[in-house]
Amino acid sequence: MSNTNRLSELRKKENLSQSALAKIAGGVTPQSISLYEKGQREPKIKTWNKLADYFNVSVSYLMGIDEESDYYDNKTMAKKIAKLFEPEKKTPPKELGEMYQQDLDYFTKFYNNLLENKKFDQLETISRFFDVVKKAYK
Repeated sequence: MSNTNRLSELRKKENLSQSALAKIAGGVTPQSISLYEKGQREPKIKTWNKLADYFNVSVSYLMGIDEESDYYDNKTMAKKIAKLFEPEKKTPPKELGEMYQQDLDYFTKFYNNLLENKKFDQLETISRFFDVVKKAYK
């Protein structure tokens, strides 16, 4: 087996230990996480799914098959949210509605993932962001 998955990269980006990630994955040990990261063992599909859901990426991205990710850090997410509040003068109404719907769908998925995984610090950051945006647009 080769080490082509992105498990270690995403775990480190989230500042998680292998023990913490093992608890999130459920039913695996920190040693298993280490072996997954080194490409010396493959997780079961159920474990791939849990980990992909936690990191908010596709299983194929986590496995290293896809190059593109739906993963966004807080700064990127803040920029996407801010786009919802940009002036609408140059965007036709139909395109504007589609753009808002895509962004709102993404944001809903992102928010629910944070809530499900008890990432309350990130939820608080988003809440503060909305407070600033609200004040700016009053």
